[in-house]
Amino acid sequence: MTFTEREKFIYHAATLMTMQIMSKEFNLTPIDVHKLISLIRNNRCRQLKDEQIDKIYDDVEEEVLLANAVYEMKDGEVFTH
Repeated sequence: MTFTEREKFIYHAATLMTMQIMSKEFNLTPIDVHKLISLIRNNRCRQLKDEQIDKIYDDVEEEVLLANAVYEMKDGEVFTH
């Protein structure tokens, strides 16, 4: 079974978000998320329309923000409420 175009985009968006956070956290070269999303769309998710890409990215971003409250670090261990 293969990923749908939407699933591929979600995977790549999550990876880019992680890379963006890590580059800021460790003072690495910043990444151009918009440029990379364009590359992903043109090479991996060609059937998705711009509106779909924007909506999916917004949904992933919202989920990341909402999930932040669920995960906390305590003495180096991740735990959930």
